[in-house]
Amino acid sequence: MRVEDDHHGAIEAYNKGFDTFEMCSNLNILDYKMIKAFSEILMQFINIVSPVHVNENKERIRDLINKYSSQLALTPNVSRIITKFNEKFENKYFEQDSLKYDSSKLVGKIQRNNEILERPFVFIASDNVRYYANKIDFIEINSWVEWKNIQNGQLVSFDVGENYEGVCAKNIKILEVK
Repeated sequence: MRVEDDHHGAIEAYNKGFDTFEMCSNLNILDYKMIKAFSEILMQFINIVSPVHVNENKERIRDLINKYSSQLALTPNVSRIITKFNEKFENKYFEQDSLKYDSSKLVGKIQRNNEILERPFVFIASDNVRYYANKIDFIEINSWVEWKNIQNGQLVSFDVGENYEGVCAKNIKILEVK
């Protein structure tokens, strides 16, 4: 009975960690270190789930992977998470190539003055470097209304590129949780 209690306590602790990550995501305060830690903890959680607790945890893990797929794809653990999930739960819910790690992408946070929303640019802060980011380099922004809805501190992924002024952010994707 003692081992079962310890295992149940561990599952509760992991679930509290997942809830904290979701809360931080909802508050738009995620950064790359938090995302990487989340991916590592998710991997550990999949590893420790005992056969007795597989069915009661499968849905939670699958939902976390689905909900945070764009964030997980920024970490080197993503393919191992998918492989381990499919092995552990004897389920091919995720195709092995459905989420791939893209090591060329950087992650940063929008820095904008919300009082001047008409300007067609913002800055992105990543690892103590600020990158210029033009509205046209946001992949999913199609209108001024969408542009004005971008929030200061919002998490984005991007490539480093160049424009006539120098180094800047390109192929910018807002990392939002739906």
